[in-house]
Amino acid sequence: MKTTQFIAHFDTEAAAIQDQARCHPWWLYANLLSLDAPIVAVVWLGAFSRAFDSPVAWSVYAVLFLAVWSIYVADRLLDGLRQKNWSLATGRHRFVRRHQKGFVGLLAVILSLGAVITLEALPADLILAGFILCLLVVLYFTAFVRLFPQLKPLRAKEFACGLVFALGTALGVNAVRSGVFNEPEKYLTPILLFAALCIYNCLIIAARERCEDRANDPVAASVWWKQLDRDLTVLGVVLLMGGGIAWLLSGQSYLYPACLLSALALVSVHFFQGRFSDSLSRVLADVTLLGPLLLLI
Repeated sequence: MKTTQFIAHFDTEAAAIQDQARCHPWWLYANLLSLDAPIVAVVWLGAFSRAFDSPVAWSVYAVLFLAVWSIYVADRLLDGLRQKNWSLATGRHRFVRRHQKGFVGLLAVILSLGAVITLEALPADLILAGFILCLLVVLYFTAFVRLFPQLKPLRAKEFACGLVFALGTALGVNAVRSGVFNEPEKYLTPILLFAALCIYNCLIIAARERCEDRANDPVAASVWWKQLDRDLTVLGVVLLMGGGIAWLLSGQSYLYPACLLSALALVSVHFFQGRFSDSLSRVLADVTLLGPLLLLI
């Protein structure tokens, strides 16, 4: 009897492992490992660098990648502490929960490596800009993520996330840091357009994760924004029109077409969302932000 029970238990565990494997196709692992956001960040850092003819050292790419990766890993670890209903948690949150110790160790390695490269290779003005951005990230976590039970998080975290992400990406380019205040129409406009893309990306993901957010994230846009699905279509049209007008007025032949390409892809993901699973929609929403790569082909 005991032997039979052992075999049954072994078969059950094997089936569970197979089920997990089926739930995690290869194209999902960048999202599960929080690698999608840092990949998008370095791609757009390269886009800003090319658009403004301002070369960026490898160390800047490395630190940006590691910084964004650490923020997203930390965010998911913190989300794990705040989950109220794990049965409705997203796949990426369940994945982090299953490998929590590994992600904590990974976070320590990322932070250590990023600190070493920063102190050894980055210029002083970029370190200062990075320090200011770190303060913004801390402010974001304090205001929009429930770190303390007595503090109620604010709404519109998707907007704050998109804006901080865009600023953190673009300020890695020396020309942007030195010219954003002197020529705001040249440098600030594309940053804000990229921020709008990031915000739209976050809102599309929120719209697909409405059930999960209602259970575990009461300040997500899908919870308080009642007509989010309908308004995303309108916002997509506005984003495309705004990008087109900015392109015509500026004459910039790379950055604005990249923004328009990503915007068109994002709107398409939203329009055809019913044909994709939630996981695939989440991945596609991030893949669409790789528009600058297509213009290099």
